Amino acid sequence: MKELSKVDRDMLKFEVELVKDVPEIERKIVLEELHFNRGDVSEYMIRSTQSRVKYKGHKFIPFNTPDIKRETY
Repeated sequence: MKELSKVDRDMLKFEVELVKDVPEIERKIVLEELHFNRGDVSEYMIRSTQSRVKYKGHKFIPFNTPDIKRETY
């Protein structure tokens, strides 16, 4: 419990392992930009707003888009 009390619930931190050939802008967004939760989280992602505003003129081309594996109950 003591360790959990030290967690900053307003600042999530992730260790990331980037896939091969990530475009430079995407690499920069993941590794250098601060991200702020948009509030529309799902089971699979937390979306960030500021990178969308800052890079709104950049054409992001989808890559490395594997199918989501959903569990059946």
